[in-house]
Amino acid sequence: MSSIYRPPGESSSTLWQERSNLDGIFVMAVAYGCLLIIFLYCARLFLGEQKQLSRKEWSLFVYTSLVFTLATLFVGFQLKFTQMTFIDDRAYPGGPAAFNIDYYPYGVSLGANCSFVILNWLADGLLLYRYVMIWSFTYPMLILPGSMYVGSIVTSICLLVSIERTGGFWGKEAVKFGIAYWTLSISLNIIITVLIVARLILRRKRMRSALGDEHGHMYTSISAMLIESAALYSVWGLVFLITYAKNSAFNNILLPALGQVQAIATMLIITRVVEGRGWSRDTSAGVAERLRQFRFGTGTAESISKDQPSGATLTELRSREGKDIAKPEDYHPPTFNTKPDSITGYDNDDDEQRTIVYRNA
Repeated sequence: MSSIYRPPGESSSTLWQERSNLDGIFVMAVAYGCLLIIFLYCARLFLGEQKQLSRKEWSLFVYTSLVFTLATLFVGFQLKFTQMTFIDDRAYPGGPAAFNIDYYPYGVSLGANCSFVILNWLADGLLLYRYVMIWSFTYPMLILPGSMYVGSIVTSICLLVSIERTGGFWGKEAVKFGIAYWTLSISLNIIITVLIVARLILRRKRMRSALGDEHGHMYTSISAMLIESAALYSVWGLVFLITYAKNSAFNNILLPALGQVQAIATMLIITRVVEGRGWSRDTSAGVAERLRQFRFGTGTAESISKDQPSGATLTELRSREGKDIAKPEDYHPPTFNTKPDSITGYDNDDDEQRTIVYRNA
């Protein structure tokens, strides 16, 4: 419905541009509220109950705090710029839309862009680190994602420079660097996620073949975690990229919340790792011990409950049951009798000698 009080001299497209800018701030505020809740929960996991943090946990907490700080700075800068656009300088010639375009490269808007770009570097770096950790750092596997990560950093810097030089986010040069930057960043997230999930599925298959079909459940949930976390940013970023490339005003609704969405995805991964439900180096050690235990005959598949947290190591699992850890040196290799149809060995639970005779003997 048309209004008799609409600003004089502004077209419908200009008004839509202004509405989309304001709507994007509302969406950003909702996303930031979700991020705030997740961060407070994550901080409680780190600092609650007078917990003594290890060096690794302190590093994760500092990283989490830095991501949240950058996201908060971005929100603060954006809110200030919105105040300038719609309140402080609302009489600017051409209206809020013209002010947004003309003053986007300067001041608080530039601070928001820098905060967003650095946050993106940290989030992509975390996913790349997890990829290297799960794949045990093989140089050939690092060439493609590593090159894409460096490329995204370079193009993001070029984007910031072009915004300042050409005087806007929607300039021809800025759009080219923007498309290249978000294409690399989103593609990097998708590729790394696929590679990590493939690795986890392969390990789940090995666990199931060795211990039984009921095991390897935690790898399914880890795969789901990575898919959902990457999709959260990838889908949002992909829709934004399409609208940005088409110069649609709808990108104004998606862009302010893009950094918050990526911060949420990053925070969810860290939260699950701290809870013991995410993949970590302890998980890798636990899986290796389980397979080693099975090979040495020091336990059965049934002794490892699939209800245990995926982040727990075998040491934790066995200690909860009041059992000592079976070591390779405790293994007594079977000694063969003269009869080929039976074997004699020692049982690892009570060290008694036992003989197994095959039915077809």
